[in-house]
Amino acid sequence: MTYLFLALSFLACLKGMFFTALLLLIGFLLSTPHVLLSIYARVQRITRNNKFYSTLILGTGVGFLIGMLFVMSVEPAHAQFFQTTETWLTSKFNIGGGAGGGSAVSIVFNVLRAIFVIYLGISLVRVIQAARNDDDWQQLARIPLILVVTVTLGDILAKLITG
Repeated sequence: MTYLFLALSFLACLKGMFFTALLLLIGFLLSTPHVLLSIYARVQRITRNNKFYSTLILGTGVGFLIGMLFVMSVEPAHAQFFQTTETWLTSKFNIGGGAGGGSAVSIVFNVLRAIFVIYLGISLVRVIQAARNDDDWQQLARIPLILVVTVTLGDILAKLITG
């Protein structure tokens, strides 16, 4: 299982999908807590008596994060949800090569994405505020979580329908 995640991460790096490779490795570490704990124990044992190794590990981590920032900033950002559906609808409503139908579809999808992100941001602030006030933050977090799952499933179903 470990080699499968490492192989998938390596193949993702070869294809230029660095963030996907990072998410695969993080997902593997979170799904196997005994591996994460053994790595933590090794790092703690190494760095306990030697400050050089702790500085080296910290520097490597910061360098990796800065490198990921530069790698991610080179590629253009793309919308996450309903991108294939937007492309499909744009190609269907772009009659005669004009920009009228395609731009209207793009505007509608971008407005939907903006509303989604704004709602999640406001909900996150409300959940954090409720947690700070020792209120029932789990009840407030349930509705945005249901919305994220619903939008994700809707996107998957739309990809299956539109191709």
